[in-house]
Amino acid sequence: MRANSFLLLAAVLAGAAFVLAPMASAIVTPTFTVYAAPSSLFNANGAGEPSVGDNWLTGNLLYQSGPETYKIVLSGGSAAWSDVTPLNSVINIDPILATDSAVGRTWAGGLDGSCSVLSVSTNDGASWTPMGNPCSGTIDHETIGGGPWLNNVPPTGATATRATYYCAQTSSDTCATSLNGGLAFGAPVPVLGSCGSLHGHVKVSSLGIAFLPNGNCGNNGTQIGGGITINNGLTWNSYVIPNAGEPPSLDVFDPSVGTTDSGWVYQAWQGSDNHMHVALSKTNGSTWINMSDLSSTTSPAVLSATMPAVVARADNNAAVAYLGTTNSGNAFASSFSGTWDLYVSFTYDGGHSWTTVKVTSDPVQRGWICAQGTGCSGGRNLLDFIDATTDANGNVVVAFADGCINTCAGPSGTKAQSTSEWATIAVQTGGTPLK
Repeated sequence: MRANSFLLLAAVLAGAAFVLAPMASAIVTPTFTVYAAPSSLFNANGAGEPSVGDNWLTGNLLYQSGPETYKIVLSGGSAAWSDVTPLNSVINIDPILATDSAVGRTWAGGLDGSCSVLSVSTNDGASWTPMGNPCSGTIDHETIGGGPWLNNVPPTGATATRATYYCAQTSSDTCATSLNGGLAFGAPVPVLGSCGSLHGHVKVSSLGIAFLPNGNCGNNGTQIGGGITINNGLTWNSYVIPNAGEPPSLDVFDPSVGTTDSGWVYQAWQGSDNHMHVALSKTNGSTWINMSDLSSTTSPAVLSATMPAVVARADNNAAVAYLGTTNSGNAFASSFSGTWDLYVSFTYDGGHSWTTVKVTSDPVQRGWICAQGTGCSGGRNLLDFIDATTDANGNVVVAFADGCINTCAGPSGTKAQSTSEWATIAVQTGGTPLK
């Protein structure tokens, strides 16, 4: 009898424990607050191709707008912008900025022919050190980024505890590695394999593997993929995403990658249907799963989307920011008269499902977005990309250029008025973060 009583008591307690166990936190749809740069900042209306970085040690943001670098301090529901531009940032064909968030190191500046005039700061732009500026042997579309060395082991000769990579392109891509935090770079190394030409931003995973996303890979440039180094930049090769479905097109902007805290890789790209697509690799780009079309993850559907910027933190958690329009027609032709907004799509289950948030309440652009570079005769104010990062808590921050402000943003706004490129950020201020 006593034994049976103990068994009954154990069963009751087990049942009680099951009932009283805390439920898993429900996913809450993210919300954003949009902050525009004050008009007092020089070149606030010159932010085509913006970059953003978050220093997790201080919580401050740095934003690149043309040659200007801004510091943004978020506090109490407001954003305080200030100009912290490096003194030598005077030549800037292509602006670029990146922050290695974990250590608070930011590189900023821009392209000058086949080299870049860059500076590095570890105190949010209070002071800058001019870099021994990298020369890639190529002359366009540079990117810089950093993260751990392979397996967190610095290679021979490294004086910095983390890697820095600089890449640029013409018809081919090349990347250079810095062993000292970006103060000097080694010789440029070509990206071999099947990828070349215009690429996205370089990202470094927690495993120390660097990715350079590219929309001109394999099968005569008809596949999505990118460059990859698994040996701290000694050599670069290429990967492709099978069945990603992007034929050659002059209207396609760069793909983007984001890496998780344990090394998973999410990549997003503008497909041949002009929808935003995304896939996940748990194998450093050798295999891809959970390929998704994000167009119908909100209503009305986003019929054309471009300029993806991917961020990720916890393995199952990632976000894709992009510009999108719900209007039909060729959104990349001069005849297009629809409107564009900023969207961010979130996954919290490894890409099995996505939730999309329309961030902006008035248009980012009216009319077309031209993707033909120097061949554009209009619709070129937003240039080639937007950018995104996360804060230390996993909240998403998006940098974009607002192409439709003042009268253009109102109900009587016109396509002809959509010529701005105003420095703007969208900060996740509610909902479930990625961490």
